Order: sequence, then C-alpha cells, then structure tokens
Amino acid sequence: MYFRAGLPLFAIAVLLAPSQGSAQNTENEPRMESRNALVAIKLQKAEGLEDELERIEIITDALEDIYGAISGDPSNPTGFLHLGVARLGLGDYLAADSAFDKAEELYPPY
Repeated sequence: MYFRAGLPLFAIAVLLAPSQGSAQNTENEPRMESRNALVAIKLQKAEGLEDELERIEIITDALEDIYGAISGDPSNPTGFLHLGVARLGLGDYLAADSAFDKAEELYPPY
C-alpha cells in the first residue's frame, strides 16, 4: 500500500503548482509541455486505480516519460514535480523528497 496523506497524489501536484496569475517571473518557471501533460494524465489515472499492479505499471510507464522530459529540459521544474509525485506513488519517499527539493530549487514558489 502506498502513502496518500489524505489527498490523492495528483491533487498534491495541483496544489503545489503555481497559479497562472503568479506575479513572479523566473527563468525556470514551470512549463506544461505535451510530454508533461501526458505524464499528469497518467499519474491521475494511476491514482484512481485499486489494482496495485496496474497502478505500479502505469506509474512506471509515466517514469519513462518523466525522465525523458527532464533530460529534454532539465530547467523545467514540472518534470521534477511529476517525478516526486510518481516516486511518492511508488512509496519511494526519499526519492520523492529529493525530486520535490529539486523542483523547489528550480522554482521556489513550489
């Protein structure tokens, strides 16, 4: 069983995402590119599953896209935010914390 902390994992990512009207404009402002949007959909789908094996399979599949997004644009904090959510969903809390730290380093409003 994985840790939900009372909120769905995707809800955590949405809560951490900055609002569109954010006055702070930084070089590493989050960008929701098509690959990141696909990852968000996969993570949301995985969150709603009760079948543990299917949930892990979807998150693992999303990880491939996440690592592709990060390698393609390492300055985009969205990839690291998604990495944190995925690792949290797999119960890898240390890796999730590191990914969330990197997202916050790139974009402090996280």
